[in-house]
Amino acid sequence: MKKIINLIRKKLVICLVLLIAGVCVFPVISGEENGNSPPVADAGGPYEGYEGTSLSLDASGSFDPDGDNLIYNWDLDADGFVEFREWFDSPYLEWTWYDDYHGTVTVFVIDDHGIMDSDTALVDIYNIAPEITSLEGLSNDPISIGATVELTSDFTDPGTLDTHIAEIDWGDDTISEGIIDDYVVTSSHSYEEAGVYTVKITVTDDDGGSDVEIFQYIVVYNPDSGFVTGGGWIISPEGAYTLDTSLSGKATFGFISKYKKGQSTPSGNTEFQFHAAGMNFHSESYDWLVIAGSKAMYKGNGTINNEGNYGFKLTAIDEELTPSTDVDLFRIKIWDKDNNDEVIYDNMIGEDDDSDPTTEISGGQIKIHKN
Repeated sequence: MKKIINLIRKKLVICLVLLIAGVCVFPVISGEENGNSPPVADAGGPYEGYEGTSLSLDASGSFDPDGDNLIYNWDLDADGFVEFREWFDSPYLEWTWYDDYHGTVTVFVIDDHGIMDSDTALVDIYNIAPEITSLEGLSNDPISIGATVELTSDFTDPGTLDTHIAEIDWGDDTISEGIIDDYVVTSSHSYEEAGVYTVKITVTDDDGGSDVEIFQYIVVYNPDSGFVTGGGWIISPEGAYTLDTSLSGKATFGFISKYKKGQSTPSGNTEFQFHAAGMNFHSESYDWLVIAGSKAMYKGNGTINNEGNYGFKLTAIDEELTPSTDVDLFRIKIWDKDNNDEVIYDNMIGEDDDSDPTTEISGGQIKIHKN
């Protein structure tokens, strides 16, 4: 600072210095001394970067016609104030904006005689959207209606000056705003109807950047909602049996799934045979059962041809309980739990697990019973 004060005292130098919070406002200097030529500032640029990431500013194009040494300072937010108490010998500056910024930067240079020049460059610092890094507290374990689920989600944002909101879509036509504290979102919810729900959390910053994380699935059951039975056959489409996608033809099924009094997991039996593939699936245990109106869905484990460790999910619609179809609808998805959950069979291959079934049964009946 002494060096700058001594420079601006020279005769033929007109200077305005204000000390605000110990930071020097840029001097206004003009004139020449004994034939000295003023320096020429060059702010470089234009510059582009992202919030939270260091940007290299380069004023090395600045020079003094007389070969004088130069010192440098910067105004980085176009407020008319230089940012630093000490001036620099280097024309280079590494600077990080922690919010988006679209404006100018100005470099100020002073030569050995105290003569100053400035130059301005355009700068665009772009917003970076927040990133959700974890979603915890939710589980695939079934819960009964009325139970409370609690969500915790962490996120990051390099724009530390950004503000954020979090929105949680619970999948049952309920959307709530999460509580944010130090980049952690918390929220809770109770489901009043049985179903299989997808939860979506969206974190949005004040510049419109956002990130989305999805959890599949929250399974909510009502042990008093009834049970489902079915028996019959479908025409299995090509592609359903993934080990030989050319196969199609008749596939038979028979099943029952129900909650026994006082139990939190259902019981029953499921058989599915795809004759062209020689595949005979037999259930060993059930995980959960959800009945919602005309739709029943349950999940469990079993074997194929008395071997292996397979998961399955069966979805059925009872046409007597809905005006949307006059034929019962059926879907079964089977996957290999010992082989990265590779899908072995799915007569609606590629569709979301919670999609309504679309395969019409060709014979037999599916029935949802009331307790």
